[in-house]
Amino acid sequence: VRALLAGAPSFAADLWTRRRTVMQRGIEGFRKQYIGSALGILWAVLKPAVHVLSLWLIFSVGFRQSRSGTYPFVLYLLSGTCVWQFVSEALAKGTQAVTENSHLVKKVVFPLEFLPVVRLLSSLLFHLVFLGLVAAVSILSGHPPGIAILQLPYYLFAGVALLLGTVWATSALRVFVK
Repeated sequence: VRALLAGAPSFAADLWTRRRTVMQRGIEGFRKQYIGSALGILWAVLKPAVHVLSLWLIFSVGFRQSRSGTYPFVLYLLSGTCVWQFVSEALAKGTQAVTENSHLVKKVVFPLEFLPVVRLLSSLLFHLVFLGLVAAVSILSGHPPGIAILQLPYYLFAGVALLLGTVWATSALRVFVK
């Protein structure tokens, strides 16, 4: 544990030094995911919106659930789906980060520990778009975010830190398990 903590400042300093490269690769990964599709970046909004709409129709209309609580069901559904999409996409992309970038591993001097960071950043950009959608739906439904929204940066930081550790472990294991 001490060895891991001792290396944290040097990793943070190296990440800060290469921040432009990491940001460019993260934005490039986000664009690459949607650029080849027919609707382009619009899929970043349409994909989760269609998913939430179908779940809302199934649970609210299909099962005829009665409304309980002060907030509409769709806000709970959007909030949960937002987190789920981020975690599942970050884990899926991050686990494949080293094996999909074997050209960088073999030919270019690029620190391997940054590859999962780039993928996580790409997923985080998608998550921020989805958070904007959740905020817009919340405001339009008459339930604007309250003072609790101030906790969002902490939860984002904690979630990213947890996912980064998990993605580092899974991407390292993925190299040996194909």
